[in-house]
Amino acid sequence: MALHDRSAVSAFSGEYELAIKLAYDALAITQSTRERDRILGDIAASFLNLGVHSAARDAYLILAATAQEQYTRWTSTLNLMEIAAADGEELLFEQYRRSINVAVLPPQLEVLYWFQGGTGYESLGNFGEARQFLEKALTFAEENELFQFAFQATSALRSLGSAERRQAVAKTEFVESEVEDIALRLRQDREQIGV
Repeated sequence: MALHDRSAVSAFSGEYELAIKLAYDALAITQSTRERDRILGDIAASFLNLGVHSAARDAYLILAATAQEQYTRWTSTLNLMEIAAADGEELLFEQYRRSINVAVLPPQLEVLYWFQGGTGYESLGNFGEARQFLEKALTFAEENELFQFAFQATSALRSLGSAERRQAVAKTEFVESEVEDIALRLRQDREQIGV
C-alpha cells in the first residue's frame, strides 16, 4: 500500500516514470486482485500521460479482459477508445465504442462515454458526430449534476474543430527509459492472456 501511495503522489506531481516504477513494484507484491487491478490502472494512466500509447493500451487491454469489477473493465474500454482515436485508428475506436452498452453504465461513466466519443470523433476529423456526442455529454452532465463534465463539454463544443484542438496528439514511444522494461513486460503479459 505504501508503494502504491508513493506512486500516486509521484503521478500527481507529474513524475510518471517514477510513478510507474513504484506501482510496478507494488503490483509484484500485492495479494489482492482488486488492488492489483487498481495498480495496473494507475500504471496504464501514467503511461498514457507519458504519451506511450502502446504500453497504456497493453495495460488497459489486460484490465478490460481480466479486471474483477465491471466498472474497471468499462473504464479500461473507455480509455482504449481514447487511445484508438488519438492514434487515428478509427476502426478500433468504433469497435471499443460499440462494445459498451451505454444503457447499463453508471452516470459518471455514461457522461465519460459521450465525452470520449465526442473528443474521439473530433480527433478522427468527424466533426458532425463529435458535436452530437459532445452535446449529449453536456445535456447528460447537466441533468445529472456532473458539473465538471458539463464544463469540459461546453469548452470542447466552443473550440470544436479549432486549429488548437485539431493538432494531432503526438505518439511517444520509448527509445531508452527506466520504465521500458516494464512496458515490455506488460506487452508479454497481454500476449500471454491472449488479448
